[in-house]
Amino acid sequence: MLIIPIVGKLSKRNPPFVTILLILINCVVFFAFQGDDDVRYAKAMQYYQESGLLKIEVASYVRYIEAKKPAEALIRVEGESEDGLMGRYFEKMWADDAFRLKLKQEKIITPQDSNYAEWKALRLKYDTLLNDMFLYQYGTIPSNPQILTAFTSMFLHGGFMHLLGNMVFLWLIGCILELSCGRIFYVILYLATGLCADAAYIYAYPESIEPCIGASGAIAGLMGALTVLFGLRKIKVFYSLGFYFNYGQTYAIILLPLWIANEALQLWFGPSSNVAYMAHIGGLASGAVIGLIKSKILGGVDTALLDEDPKTRIPVLMEKVLQKKAELDMPGARQLLEEILKIDPQHKVALIHLFNIDKINPDPERFTKSSARLLTLLIREGAPVEESLKIYQEYARAIPAPRFNPDLLFQLCLFFSHAGYPEEASSIIDYCLPKFPDHPRLTTALLHIAKTTLQKGLHEKGRHYLQLICDHYPQAKEYPVAVNLLNNRDQA
Repeated sequence: MLIIPIVGKLSKRNPPFVTILLILINCVVFFAFQGDDDVRYAKAMQYYQESGLLKIEVASYVRYIEAKKPAEALIRVEGESEDGLMGRYFEKMWADDAFRLKLKQEKIITPQDSNYAEWKALRLKYDTLLNDMFLYQYGTIPSNPQILTAFTSMFLHGGFMHLLGNMVFLWLIGCILELSCGRIFYVILYLATGLCADAAYIYAYPESIEPCIGASGAIAGLMGALTVLFGLRKIKVFYSLGFYFNYGQTYAIILLPLWIANEALQLWFGPSSNVAYMAHIGGLASGAVIGLIKSKILGGVDTALLDEDPKTRIPVLMEKVLQKKAELDMPGARQLLEEILKIDPQHKVALIHLFNIDKINPDPERFTKSSARLLTLLIREGAPVEESLKIYQEYARAIPAPRFNPDLLFQLCLFFSHAGYPEEASSIIDYCLPKFPDHPRLTTALLHIAKTTLQKGLHEKGRHYLQLICDHYPQAKEYPVAVNLLNNRDQA
């Protein structure tokens, strides 16, 4: 069973630096330091088998079982070879932590045994090969725990897929915890739950001589904290039962018993697995406790990060718009478009659809508003001038006397003038002159249109706009330029 929470809205202004750093540390440790561990382990195991050490230790285990635990002695099945029986004894021995620890402590093969010297030499070489592995140097060994490895083990992984899975969970859960709880608490939470996960594993398997990889325990701790901190808030989750998967919503707190039950089932029904399920349970439980302390004593969290981003609804709404238009239900389509624009006022596609709907049977006020919104966006985005020009021309055909506010009119005038379309710019300025004679952008627009019309060979019109500046706006900053241009034209 797999349940992954899908929560949180990231912000460019406040990125999850700590989560990114933790992911980088985990990846660097794995690729830079653990990269050769598989090769070294294979070399150690090859030596273990080929040197004869395996046969010596399995033989000692058979004697140990027959003497100490005769009820657990294996019976050869019909047709089974000696090697087959020894193979089953090897698997049983490998899972027997108590025996392997006693063996390592020289309590099984002792200095008094005749094969001690041979075994000791072979064992020393085998241990040296194992200790070359980064995992054995910095993983927590329950039978010999160290303070340093308690911290280093929470950045170790058993393989690439283990790393990938953990980093996915760390990103999904870590981001929301970092941004909602604060970075200092988040770092403390990661380290504390990692230590608790290690402690739980050591408590459960005190005689184990195999290193514990603690990264999963720390990440399980984050999961435990999330379930308590967000408690009765519903969160979106992806879940899989192996053959079936889907999305759903559930209360965050419900995930805690589900995750713990899943780990417990894996522990009970998969005892031979290398996965440290007891560490996962320790991490989950400690994370839940720390989360409870945070919520009850240290203050709550910013739960707004769990709120769904309204923009995720836009694609669904847009599909409904197209369906309404196909059914010729323009009022229904328009209502949906307004809903989209409430979520994202700058949604270009929605503005174009709204413009085209209002163009069919234009109500002057409504069509003016939708046209103005679209033109403002096109100019702001630096869209091709032909696109804005087409929209304006379609609007002007329907409503010859434009009802735009003066700021947009002068903005369009300058835009078309700069782009080399003096006729459209002239029609707008001619409309604005009697209506807005004192607008601060009027003289700027007049000068730009004058220059454009002169460049296009429309000398009479250009002189007309320059003369307007000279006759009516002697205080304007454009006045000296207009006088100079007129004088140059007269001399020419």
